[in-house]
Amino acid sequence: MNKIKIVGYFFITSIYLFLSLILVVFFLEFFNIKDKILLKKTDPALLHQTDYYGEKKKVNPYAKINKKELHPYYLFFVPSKEIDNNEIDKTVINFNKDYFRYNPSLKKDFQKKGIFLGGSTAFGYYASNDSKTPAALLTEKTNVNFSNLNSPSWNSHQELLAIAKYSLDYDYSVSLTGSNDITIYCRYNKNTDLYPDTPESYKYLKKIVNDWSYFHLSQIDFIELVKIYITKKVPNTVFMLSYLKNYKEIKKKENKRILEYNDKDDDCNKGDAKIIAESFIKNQKKIRDISEAKNSKHIIILQPFLNLESNDQDYYFIAKEVYDLILKTDFCKKDCYNFMDLFEEYKLNKKFNSINNNYDKVAFVDTVHLTDIGNEILAKKISSIINKK
Repeated sequence: MNKIKIVGYFFITSIYLFLSLILVVFFLEFFNIKDKILLKKTDPALLHQTDYYGEKKKVNPYAKINKKELHPYYLFFVPSKEIDNNEIDKTVINFNKDYFRYNPSLKKDFQKKGIFLGGSTAFGYYASNDSKTPAALLTEKTNVNFSNLNSPSWNSHQELLAIAKYSLDYDYSVSLTGSNDITIYCRYNKNTDLYPDTPESYKYLKKIVNDWSYFHLSQIDFIELVKIYITKKVPNTVFMLSYLKNYKEIKKKENKRILEYNDKDDDCNKGDAKIIAESFIKNQKKIRDISEAKNSKHIIILQPFLNLESNDQDYYFIAKEVYDLILKTDFCKKDCYNFMDLFEEYKLNKKFNSINNNYDKVAFVDTVHLTDIGNEILAKKISSIINKK
């Protein structure tokens, strides 16, 4: 009788544990725990906790944009799957049919057209809504319909790919650019066998592909197939188990990311600046050739940087070195403009501070991304160049 009771006890306990496991998995998947954990860690500036976006947001509305998808042309691109796109805050960010950022300022009666190239600053990362992005503001100030042809993390190589695949006619191409060519090289491509202008995160993609190339699916053992299946079906649960297992290591990486965010950048030097500048110019020459073949003008805007004036702030000075080398080239004898210290004359050359809640008094959210005020001044300055052409 005791044996039956013990067996019954273990049987009932097993059923309870199994049902509890099912409930935990359901909870993790239904409430999308993975994204909730990750979204909390994507905005060190905490701008979303102010009324900058018209109301306080639970998470950074740009956090979903940080997730990159593979793209057949551009390598990496913003989330374009319907399920991901539907989760983006439409009060702040909207996309056109090609998943470039929507410009609400486009007008049918504007005769001239332009394309706006670049990375996250060109995209308007941290703009309070679509109408406050550089392209939208530039359209309003020039009567030229500027279409966004940019994406977060893009460097000049990806700008070149984008314009090469662009089939419509236009009158102006503007590259608001520079930052990503520098940071991606310094953080990912230096001291590797990669090209200087290799896109961000390519080395991680390369590793995955190389690992898979060693064996075919038919050679994967049963356990590996089960792991792949489970990961696909319950990604939040797998993420949570991995997160808990590697919690200490993740915390170390997060601290490192915070340091990178606060611009204690990598050990690039003057020699690296020359490599970056030469690679950048090669790409911009090809972009200009494509634009001039369409009887269009190509304008290069070397984007603003915030000088933190601290001992560990190497990033600004490497960027300054790169910009100086670019501007000294024969290529930049026309249509190249240095906006590095654009905001100094406006006394807005400061970074947003969540304690002071000073977003209406500064141009920068961080060292390269701009507030609405920053985008307004930027667009005004670029428009003064275009209106003279």
